Amino acid sequence: MRQACKWFPLLLKAQQKRPENWIACLAMIAVMFVIASLKLPDGENFGVGIYCEKPEYATEMQTLLNQNETVYDFKVYDSKERMKEEILNGTIECGFDIDASFKEKFANKNQKDVITYYCSSYTTRGEVAKETLYVTLLKMQSEIFLQVAAPEIYEKPDAQLIEELQKQQEYYESGDALLAVRSEVIGDPNRKTPKKYSSYQESHPYMGSLAILLFLVIFLSVGDTLAKEKSGFPICLTAHERFIYACTKAFAAATVPGVVAFILACIFGEGNRNPFWILLKLLLLLLVAFVFCYALARILRRENRYMASLLALLLAIAVMTTAYFDLSIMLPVIGILRWLLPVSYFLL
Repeated sequence: MRQACKWFPLLLKAQQKRPENWIACLAMIAVMFVIASLKLPDGENFGVGIYCEKPEYATEMQTLLNQNETVYDFKVYDSKERMKEEILNGTIECGFDIDASFKEKFANKNQKDVITYYCSSYTTRGEVAKETLYVTLLKMQSEIFLQVAAPEIYEKPDAQLIEELQKQQEYYESGDALLAVRSEVIGDPNRKTPKKYSSYQESHPYMGSLAILLFLVIFLSVGDTLAKEKSGFPICLTAHERFIYACTKAFAAATVPGVVAFILACIFGEGNRNPFWILLKLLLLLLVAFVFCYALARILRRENRYMASLLALLLAIAVMTTAYFDLSIMLPVIGILRWLLPVSYFLL
């Protein structure tokens, strides 16, 4: 411990002269702002936009749509461009531009180009939303359809016949009159439905990126120590002293990047942003990362082998941890194997 206290200030001063130390800090800041500027669609996004030059038509349709048993949240927009912008940035799933004269067109049997459907390359639920809107639109115009179609079917229908047809249509639309469906609740009705995914089964791009960069700092520090074992200062140390020296050097190398990562995690980090909790996870990451890298260096022995393993490690971190996505949803064993990687401990 005395040796570590003597070495740490010297190693910390030496590390500040190394350009990669400051590159890591700048990379952390740059990555945080890049991720913050990305606007990816929400996986739980069920918003659908409705625009019409006549707002009363759009509001009427929104009311009918939201009364139905649907997962979608229909919103009325007063600007078509604003609706398109929110589709592109993922605020809503898709949108519909309804012709202001659609009622007149329906009355004249002209349904062409009545609705314009807008979607993005990320839209996944648009087809079902489209069908939901079409059904509601047809219900709205059912009276017009009857008035237009009745003369063709009944030659000269009177008002009473049309009224009877409308009542019959309302009867079929009101519920399960046409297809009677019997509902039965199975299991305990008071039991809470479990969440499909646990709180850990989600991505952590901010915290994951910081953890990966800190892991790289520790990895390179241990690699530098390994390279100098046969020609540098560590050659005159015992095995125990080499371990202490490598640990002190790694923590000295990670001090400034660690402070930067701590500040960025408090600002951008997902989940609990309690500074004490973040500091605890940060120290745990550095400790586990050093033990992991030092053990790997002892196993591989040579610097070239050690450095060659970096690409495989980064690939494993990207695939097995929840830094950017969670594959344990499809392959549950990954949820166990990920704890072999130090980055996972910063994503708690």
